[in-house]
Amino acid sequence: MSDYEKLARDLGIPHTRDLQALCDRMNELCPGPPIELVEVEYSPDRPCATVHRQASGRCVVEYVKHPDEQVRLHNVLHELAHIAFGDLDSSQAEMEALLSRFPDLDPDVVLAVFRRDQGSSGAFSTDAEYRAEMFASYADAMYLEAEESLSVRARTIRRVVDIATLNRRLSF
Repeated sequence: MSDYEKLARDLGIPHTRDLQALCDRMNELCPGPPIELVEVEYSPDRPCATVHRQASGRCVVEYVKHPDEQVRLHNVLHELAHIAFGDLDSSQAEMEALLSRFPDLDPDVVLAVFRRDQGSSGAFSTDAEYRAEMFASYADAMYLEAEESLSVRARTIRRVVDIATLNRRLSF
């Protein structure tokens, strides 16, 4: 079983589409400070979603309010993958070193100012970005497969009901 498949199954994908429920499940899988989920308004200079660890250690996942549920889901899953794969923890030492250079400033302000620029190239800047996007895309496929399966079942049930209705009409 791949890392992507294991994480998807552990999160309850494709059965869970609720963003908060996914964050709660991630908290169970990766114990630590709770993950805060924050919906933000669209801005051209803001990425679709980000995850960052505050000085307190708490993870904050910000995602852009988007009208399409699947887009919101994809973006949040991408950020949750960073948490699951330890991408935030690997930069803990860097964060502590950065904060030590500005001891008189609010740590959350320092982290916000120095947070990695997402850029607009569309390319994955690191292996961690590639891995997170691959997981989110894998989850998208699982959701789509489940929807198609439900659609096939619904059509089959409709056919059975239609046949039963026709049989009742013919039996009168």
